[in-house]
Amino acid sequence: MAEMNEITKAQGFFTSSGIPMLEPIIKAQEAHPAEGSMPGLVYPPLPFADILNLTYSNAFHTQCIALKAEMSAGLEYEAPKECEKFLETIAGDENFMDILGRVAWDLECIGNGAIEIARDVRGRIGEVYHVHAHTLYVRSDGSELAGYTQDADIPVDFDKFGENGERNEILHFKKYTPLSTWYGMPEWVAALEALRLDQQKKIFYSSFFGNSAVPALAVVLEGAEFDSETETRLKAGFDNMKGVDNAFRTLLLSIPFENATIKFEKLMADFKDMPFDKLTQATREEILAAHGTPPRLVGIITAGSLGGESEADAQLRNFVETKIKPRIKYLERRVKLLLRDAGLPEEFELKGICPEPPAADAAKNPPIDAGMAALAKIFDERGAL
Repeated sequence: MAEMNEITKAQGFFTSSGIPMLEPIIKAQEAHPAEGSMPGLVYPPLPFADILNLTYSNAFHTQCIALKAEMSAGLEYEAPKECEKFLETIAGDENFMDILGRVAWDLECIGNGAIEIARDVRGRIGEVYHVHAHTLYVRSDGSELAGYTQDADIPVDFDKFGENGERNEILHFKKYTPLSTWYGMPEWVAALEALRLDQQKKIFYSSFFGNSAVPALAVVLEGAEFDSETETRLKAGFDNMKGVDNAFRTLLLSIPFENATIKFEKLMADFKDMPFDKLTQATREEILAAHGTPPRLVGIITAGSLGGESEADAQLRNFVETKIKPRIKYLERRVKLLLRDAGLPEEFELKGICPEPPAADAAKNPPIDAGMAALAKIFDERGAL
């Protein structure tokens, strides 16, 4: 620690006392961090593997990712006929919205998204494809973006968008983070430890019921010693009692020694005393806060929030205005770069899923949150969630 680079300290990755911040979760911005070994590549501040490991670890987390992606990309778009024809032509056998929807999902999940662009012999955009963003790494010549490399058995190099060289190009989507010049980072990373804690809690539950189904015990014989045969039979007895199907079964032990007693010493707290219910609620709240998603949108109804026009409609309105609409505009701006490159009008508007909660009518519509109901209907019809 004493030899820590002063520039690194000044960048804010360490406290004034030298204690590392966000370590080892997030690494300092470096040209060549220890995550990889391919020369010339810049690696993200948070390894993609860490993100993907948690993507489906929590149902609320997964729902939040899907919700924001689906609402941002929406169901369709509006564009002049020539622009629509261009976008659908370069999408090939797919629909352009399907490609953009997958990019939006990657963007919410890992903070980065990518479209691969192939040009024809005249240098015009001929085809576009979705690329899994977690497979792409930035190449740098030191201070400038030199291109991208896809991690594969045989790595594939790409040029940056607009290079118009011999390689296919990458149009990079990213959510800004001050921790990296080259990569984005998802906003939910603030709840990274909460997700890990929730994951470990579930692993504990699974191990508890799958292996023991009772708190761990120490078997103590006082006034004598176990012979090898008794010890072997005792171990076999406990082994046969593992698993959920054997929970609460009785183990009968006979002691072939006079004045000897057997005691069972608990090595951990009673399972019923572990505050996992409070832990679950705390991690859930932190995950939702990191995503900025109203609880009701992921199926959580809190006590005391059931009536009126309501706080729920206000939350929906705020979520749409502060989270969804900025995402829609960002996606639109990136797509317009394709139109600009093709010399077409830069007119492209996503029809995101942004229901406007109507004013509550207490007489006709008592405690139903109209905006929430409208949003639920849209997703039910589409089958997105």
